[in-house]
Amino acid sequence: MKKSILAPLAFALPFLLSAQTPFVTLTDDDGNEVNGTVIVSPCSVSAETDTVHLYATLNAAVSREVNVRRYELGTVPGSTNFFCWGLCFAPREAGERPVWVGSVPVMMEPGVETSGFGAYYSPNAAAGTAGFRFVFYDTDSPTDTAWVDILFDVSTGVKEAQEAVLSFDAYPNPTVDGSMTLRCTLHPTLQGASMVVYDALGSKVLIQPIRGNGGTVVLPREKLQPGMYFATIEANGRALLTKRLAVGSR
Repeated sequence: MKKSILAPLAFALPFLLSAQTPFVTLTDDDGNEVNGTVIVSPCSVSAETDTVHLYATLNAAVSREVNVRRYELGTVPGSTNFFCWGLCFAPREAGERPVWVGSVPVMMEPGVETSGFGAYYSPNAAAGTAGFRFVFYDTDSPTDTAWVDILFDVSTGVKEAQEAVLSFDAYPNPTVDGSMTLRCTLHPTLQGASMVVYDALGSKVLIQPIRGNGGTVVLPREKLQPGMYFATIEANGRALLTKRLAVGSR
């Protein structure tokens, strides 16, 4: 079944990021760039294994050793998962490895596409949506990252996920000297949602439950180091929409 890119984040950031290119470009089977997006893979509850393959190209002048760190964003009890990068790992049960670091980094050459990444998911007859964040990083400079979220959806269709978040804004974005405000409006039927902010390495820096059909969160400038962050609306173990945040310094 065809995968869907749910939340592309390709937009220009004035003055702060206009000249920046991700150190690794990630593309799907159709050649679409998927950096900073959510890929939804609808999966049958009877499927043995569902797979998402991605291709990575190094945007650098010299070779770099690149590794992958996988985070569980939401799990389905009874399911198993694993990924390939450098080598393929043995399947693990949901929740067994909330953070999974690849043991064999790959030496990537400038401009050469690497096809060795795959995310694998086995529902084992369990319905639900399992979400994973894959962060590609330079082992010598861990702040150089590229990421993508992959959801294996065995219960909720893509259309419902797209329509669950009515609006999601961050302002000012980028921010330099002041705080940043996040505001969202959700469909009235959506329950149990949270606003989650991740740093560039995929670590959670804020979790704010959303009450009712919307909410506002103010991120104080003194609590954010300069760099890239990602704000995600999550519900029922799945990421619905992600925005990229930029915090600068003078």
